[in-house]
Amino acid sequence: MYAGKTDHINLKRFYPFLACLAEAARFNPNKPPHRAMGHAILNSPNPGARPTDLPDGSAANLVVLGEPVSHSDVIGWWRSAASSPVRSKLFRRIQREGYLLPILTSICVALLRDMYTTSPDGQTRHRVRLQFGSSPISDFGIAKGQATVTSQDRLAYPYLSDDTFEAGQDPENHYWIYFRNLKGQTVTLDVGMFTFNLYLYVSGQPYFKDIHSVMIPPVSAPAYFVDREMLRSAPNATKMTSEFSFLRNAQLQAAVASQNTDWAPVFRLMKAISGSKLTTIETRFTKDVVLDSCRAMMQVIQNRS
Repeated sequence: MYAGKTDHINLKRFYPFLACLAEAARFNPNKPPHRAMGHAILNSPNPGARPTDLPDGSAANLVVLGEPVSHSDVIGWWRSAASSPVRSKLFRRIQREGYLLPILTSICVALLRDMYTTSPDGQTRHRVRLQFGSSPISDFGIAKGQATVTSQDRLAYPYLSDDTFEAGQDPENHYWIYFRNLKGQTVTLDVGMFTFNLYLYVSGQPYFKDIHSVMIPPVSAPAYFVDREMLRSAPNATKMTSEFSFLRNAQLQAAVASQNTDWAPVFRLMKAISGSKLTTIETRFTKDVVLDSCRAMMQVIQNRS
């Protein structure tokens, strides 16, 4: 690749790799496992179960939990499951709950750092940019809003062992990634809908070939990619209320440009998106998955050289 040249990557072909980065982040050892995965299910939240009204006015499918159970005791975790596939799917839905903002942040920072803060350097490096259709991507970031989810597809967790209650992932406070090209066309990538029973998967191959920075490279991952073609065949599952650009955030660009990332602007942006202070676990997890995603992104770009 010669100096001054730009290698454009088709977003519609590349987004499965981004979805697999999200999936890899979910299995990062610093992501705390959902508590429900270690307690026996006492009721029968099988397909067709009716949702229960909650005190806040919402409704959800209850997963009533009892005494602790070993993670290796799959059958003992939920004995009344209608079938093994039903049990497996509920487990995977719960496994993918939470920490969506740090995961999306890791993807956006990796794109910003490894595609949009580098420039050509002789013949040894080349500039890589995303495009959608025939138009380059001119903005991307995290969108915030509501996801259209039925009460039956929401989960909530009462724990009888200590009389506590945990709300599941909230579709009224949902996050996804948006991309906008120079023509003004906007497409979105949502990797957080599987826990709401939206069973759409994509293959991460061949992008994870020779990627060694990810401990267990996923071969597939949940993803919901929405472009004009998708909107013609299905209604949009989300309604955006605000968006937060990563590409046009000058402070963020400066923070991630060097080898020693300045984390303060990253965490400030995350706080602005969520509207709340990050926990110690969230900041630690964010650092881990950002670094993992950046290493994987860099290897993918190098493999294109």
